[in-house]
Amino acid sequence: MGEAFIVRRGSPAFKFPGQTEESHFLWDGVGKGSPVILKINPIKLPNPSVVSPEICYEAALDPNGDYLATAHPDGTPSLYLYKRNGNTFTKLPDPSNLPVSAQSVAWSHNSTYLVVGDMVGSKIAFFKRNGDSFTRLSNPSSLPSQPVTAAVFDPAYSAYVATAVDGAPRLEIYQRSGDTFSKLTNISTIPSASIRCLSFDPSVGYLVVGMYSSPFIHIYKIVGDSFIQLSNPSTLPTGTVMGLSWDPTSTYLAVAHLNSPYLTIYKRSGDTFTKLPNPSELPEVHTAGAVFDPFGSFLMVSRNYGGMMVYRRIGDTFVKLPDPQSSFSGDKLSLSKNGFLAGLTPSNPYFAVYAVNSVFNAPTYSLTAPDVCKAGYALEAGIEGDYKKIMVFFRAF
Repeated sequence: MGEAFIVRRGSPAFKFPGQTEESHFLWDGVGKGSPVILKINPIKLPNPSVVSPEICYEAALDPNGDYLATAHPDGTPSLYLYKRNGNTFTKLPDPSNLPVSAQSVAWSHNSTYLVVGDMVGSKIAFFKRNGDSFTRLSNPSSLPSQPVTAAVFDPAYSAYVATAVDGAPRLEIYQRSGDTFSKLTNISTIPSASIRCLSFDPSVGYLVVGMYSSPFIHIYKIVGDSFIQLSNPSTLPTGTVMGLSWDPTSTYLAVAHLNSPYLTIYKRSGDTFTKLPNPSELPEVHTAGAVFDPFGSFLMVSRNYGGMMVYRRIGDTFVKLPDPQSSFSGDKLSLSKNGFLAGLTPSNPYFAVYAVNSVFNAPTYSLTAPDVCKAGYALEAGIEGDYKKIMVFFRAF
C-alpha cells in the first residue's frame, strides 16, 4: 500500500474486502467520508454518576469492554459493577451475598465469571454473569488460607484461576469445571516473596508472578494441572513488580517495576526467558503498569501517575513513540479487546477508564508512520469527543 491515502470527502461509503466498521472517539472533528487515522492517545471517559467514596484497590474491565468491576475494601458495598453504553458507565444493581471487603477483581476470558478477592469472610467469591445479572456461586469446598490480594483467570479457557494470598503459601490455584471451582494441591515450590500481580500467557503454558522483593518474578510452566517453577532468567527485574503483560503470541513479556531501568522486556524461546536490550528511551521514573495492545504491535507503559509512554515493537526492538497528546494516569491497568483501558488514580473516584485509540483528521498521512495504528474514513460526521463510526481499511500489524 502506498505512503498516503486520499478519500473524497462526503463520498458514499464503500466496503472492500478486509475492511471493518468500528466505533471510536474523535480527537479532531471530522466530516462524513473524511480520511482518518487512529493513534494510541487515551481519551478519558466521564466518571460514572454513582461511585464509591472509598479508595479503589482494583478496577477491571471484562475482555469485551462492556462491564467494569471495582473493588473498595472499606466501602459498603465493597464491590461495584457497571455496564458500558458508548462512553457512559451505569452502575448495575448489587448482587445478593456480596463480599464483605472486596480488594481484587478479575474476569474470565468469556466475560461469564468474575472472581473477587475478599479481605475477610470466605476470602474469595465467584460470580456468574447472565445478561446484566450476577449470581454468586457456591464457595469452593476448600477456601484460601489467607485473604486474596490478587487473582487472574487464564485468558484462553478460564480453566484456572491463580490467586495471590496474604501469607503462606502465597500462591493458590483453582480449577474450574462448569460452575464449580476446586482448589488444586499447593505447588511444590512456593514463591519466595509476597505477590503483587500475576499473569498467564495467552497460550496458557506459563504463569508469571510479580513480587514485592527479590527475585521479583517467578515463572511457572503448566504441565497438565501441575505448575512447575522454571529457573529464573539470568537478568531479573530490579525492583517491586508493578505490572506484567504478554504479547498475544506468548513470545514477549513486559515487566513494569520500581528502580531503574523501570521496564524489563523478555523474549521467550521454549522455556527460556532472555532479557532484551533496553529500549533506547526508558521511563525516567518508576512504572505503574504495562499492557500490550491486542495485536502485540504496541506496548503502553504507565509512569507513576506521570503519563503514558508508548513503544512500537519492530522485531525484537521497542521504539518509543512521541508521548500521547492526552493526559493519562493509572495503576493496575486493565485493557479490553476493543481498546478500553481502566486503571487506578490518586483522587476520587480513584479509578478511570480511557478509550485508548483516538481518531485524528488526516487529509494525507503516511501509512508507514510508526505511530499509526489504523487508517480509514469516517462514516459519520462529528466533533471532538464524539463516539463515531469509521471504516478501517489499514492496520499496522
